[in-house]
Amino acid sequence: MVVLKVFKTPSGLITGFQLKGHSGFGKVGEDIVCAAVSSAAYMTANTLTDVMGIDARLVVDDGFMHLELKRNAAKQAQD
Repeated sequence: MVVLKVFKTPSGLITGFQLKGHSGFGKVGEDIVCAAVSSAAYMTANTLTDVMGIDARLVVDDGFMHLELKRNAAKQAQD
């Protein structure tokens, strides 16, 4: 199962997210659900860091992604 945690400040400012796990929909390398989730996560991370130039802490491993923004960067990334 893929589990998503979204990190927010008490005021509701999104400061990052963590994805963990595999969907189990198909065989490893053929799982279209995992591919779709991974694609969305990487697009988000790349848009923030490469396109918008926002400094982010990013950790990626098999079945795991953790992206964390500093408070001032999080304000810039809300859109």
